This record gives sequence, C-alpha cells and structure tokens, in this order.
Amino acid sequence: MEDIFGTPKITGVFDTPSAPLAVSSIIDFGIKLFLLVAAMTALFYMFWGAYEFITSSGDSEAISKARNKIFYSVIGLIMIFVILTIYVYVAADMLGIASRTEDGGWGIFLPRIGE
Repeated sequence: MEDIFGTPKITGVFDTPSAPLAVSSIIDFGIKLFLLVAAMTALFYMFWGAYEFITSSGDSEAISKARNKIFYSVIGLIMIFVILTIYVYVAADMLGIASRTEDGGWGIFLPRIGE
C-alpha cells in the first residue's frame, strides 16, 4: 500500500538547515530597526529645534538652544550615515556576511557549521 501522507519528520528549531537564516534575519531586522529609530529620533530632534527657533521671539538664549538642537541632529544623521556605510563595507566587502538580496535590500548571512 502506498504512503499517502509521506513520512513525518519532527525536528527542532536549531537542527534545521534554515536556523542560521532565521537568526540572521533577526539580526538584520534588529540593525535595520535600530537605524530607523535613530534616524527618526534625529529628525524629530531637528524639527523640535526648528520649532523652537521659529517660536524664540528674538530671545538670543532660545535661538542658541534651537541652533544647537538642529546642529546636533544633523551631526546625528551624518553619524548614522557613516555607521551604515562602514557597516556595509565591513560586513559585505571584508567579512562577506552581508550581501544584496533579490529585492534590492541587504541581507545578513551567517556561516553554517559543516559547510
């Protein structure tokens, strides 16, 4: 008699071939989420400084504080860009961990034991 449903194979999470892909997806998502939150925080801080600059009513101390907020948020955005550039260069070119995915994004691929 023919086995209609096939042979069930029960495996754990870590002994499947796709386990390193799952871990690398989590790391990739974490890095992207961190960079997104950092960029949004810097933009929010910039808009906050711009709002304070507009509503300063000529007060030199308030203008100085607003300029500092805008300046530090721009520095933060530049740092995020530099960190992303260094990460892509080190992870992709030097270590071979990250590479372009089919949809145009970046993916992290961890090496597997036994391959």
